[in-house]
Amino acid sequence: MILSSASHLFSCFCIKGEGGIGTAFLYQKDGLTLFVTAQHVLGRASAGGFVYLKKPSGWTKFELNGVTIHPEGQDAATFGLSNFDITIPHRFTHPADGPLGLGQELKFIGFPHGLENTASSPSGFSTPLVRTAFFSGVIVDPSTHKKLLILDGLNNPGYSGGPVWAPGPTPDEPSLLGLISGYRIEERGKSLVYEASAAGERPTDNLFVKLNSGIIHAIDYADLMKLLVISEDFNTST
Repeated sequence: MILSSASHLFSCFCIKGEGGIGTAFLYQKDGLTLFVTAQHVLGRASAGGFVYLKKPSGWTKFELNGVTIHPEGQDAATFGLSNFDITIPHRFTHPADGPLGLGQELKFIGFPHGLENTASSPSGFSTPLVRTAFFSGVIVDPSTHKKLLILDGLNNPGYSGGPVWAPGPTPDEPSLLGLISGYRIEERGKSLVYEASAAGERPTDNLFVKLNSGIIHAIDYADLMKLLVISEDFNTST
């Protein structure tokens, strides 16, 4: 069993960047905090730019004091905010600290389509929804030649950048397995739109649907560490 504690929920934020709406979570390094998200959510944002964090009352604008993108081009980035400071009490353990096998149940957290839970966090920000997935394995993406975790589950726009949690030392202390990057759509030949005719059903010539295949792409812990060790854009307060 994996339980997301209040600390895990309240350190996860709905963000809006140049790439649209997604999810970011706080990571603690050297006693300081920074945000981790999917790089495509931030787009080309850099220091001096802005990102928005969601509250139940609406979006709040924050200035970026820096953005670090993954050194090997993975869909992951960190950023720090000016005039933002928050502490997180939970630890970040590695999934190797506990058993992880194919078919293992996992949890991922975020804001699908910008949706949020009804209660806000103690700091006043929107709180995420929690979803279940299962560990399918690790592949090398043939289009990018980068390693990806493959999860079996239903992902939606808005979860990108959210954390993936595996079993940890205790049920309410999960281990960070990776970060949600996106999902794979079904092959075009299996997504055709059919129309009725006198001869029966036939596929239309130019219409198809981009179906969610149920295959989730995630960046694994080892690749996240390659990013986090070079990240120095911590949150600051004045």
